[in-house]
Amino acid sequence: MPKRDVPLLRNMLALAALECCWGLGIWLANPFTVVPNFLLRFGAAPAVIGLLPAMWGVGMVFGALTAASLAAGRRRLAGIMGAWHYAAALPYLGLGLLAMASSRWNIPGWMGQAATIALICSFNVVMGPLFQLYFVLLTRILPERSRGRIFGAIFAAATAVSLAGPLVAGRLLAGGNAPTSEYSWIFLAAFGLFCVGNASFFFMRERPSAPHPPRRVAENLRALLAIWRGNPILRRYLVARMWLDGALLTSAFLATYSRTEAGLPEDTVTRLGILLVGGQAAGSLILGWMTGRGGAAAFLRTQIFARSVLMAILVGAALGPSRPLAMALALAAGLLSASDMVVHPNILMEMGPKKTRTDLMTLGTLALTPNLLLIPPLAGAAIGAFGHRPVFLFSALAGLVGLGLLRGLSHTLRGSRP
Repeated sequence: MPKRDVPLLRNMLALAALECCWGLGIWLANPFTVVPNFLLRFGAAPAVIGLLPAMWGVGMVFGALTAASLAAGRRRLAGIMGAWHYAAALPYLGLGLLAMASSRWNIPGWMGQAATIALICSFNVVMGPLFQLYFVLLTRILPERSRGRIFGAIFAAATAVSLAGPLVAGRLLAGGNAPTSEYSWIFLAAFGLFCVGNASFFFMRERPSAPHPPRRVAENLRALLAIWRGNPILRRYLVARMWLDGALLTSAFLATYSRTEAGLPEDTVTRLGILLVGGQAAGSLILGWMTGRGGAAAFLRTQIFARSVLMAILVGAALGPSRPLAMALALAAGLLSASDMVVHPNILMEMGPKKTRTDLMTLGTLALTPNLLLIPPLAGAAIGAFGHRPVFLFSALAGLVGLGLLRGLSHTLRGSRP
């Protein structure tokens, strides 16, 4: 099938509009500050806060089992993804209505916690397959060799726009005694931004791809297992990432660390989102520039750099003064997000032939999902028993093993180049 050129400027503008609207909405209703603080209003313990990233893991499992089926039989992905993104936005409407109800009636704490977790889970279940297919879509609408730099630049620009999110949220929650109804405005505004941004999908033009036959779940798992067995380089990378996923604690427990260890009030913790978003913007630019013209080795070197910085900050949060390290943790959470958006998916897509990219993304997600499901809730329980510092230190020490494995893989890839 001959490849047709795509309108690069049109695609970049549509992608930028999508990223700006979704970025502003996400960081307005910040999953690392606003949503945990909302749960704390219902008396949530650290173990409950740890369920937030675990719900993302639930969505990733669902996505791993369904992404290939959604892509099968479709030469183009943008339209179906646009439609499904409207369904994904609905739980934020639910969060807004929950905040309204909570401010009007005395909702029991357990009920508020359960409803919030259920709505976040619903959002993640719909987003799970869409998140994985999004990076496949990027390979169809952006040039192949400069994909990392272009997306890094667009993501950084959109993140800069998103700085307005924590500024607005911090103002709404100023003083630490803001009524719960203010959360309804935050969640409803995020829902509106998502709906506006979703229209961008329908303006994208992609290179058509040959449709693949649909797979059942069992067939999908067999195909993923075959890739796992036949790709030792991919296995080594994913094992290293499993060791490095203690960095999840930088974002999962930013709010609880800042509230308990650093003694910061609710509105100040919300404003830490400014540093988080700033770290994501700067991280996207820096990491996108470091990838150069792409290739597995370049993306891997960039990942080593990003994860080294994350582990150093995690150690600092375990050993250093709390208030400065709360700010450093916010920057680290932004860098983690940038790394997982700009670098990690590109590493996966460089680990095999182009026709297997959906499977590579799915396998990479599925292999790391147990960490998302287990690490934050277990860490939350441990934090409740022992405090943040020993848990952070233990996770950072485990991350050193992962860094060693990544460095060994990097040397292998350099040695295999002709």
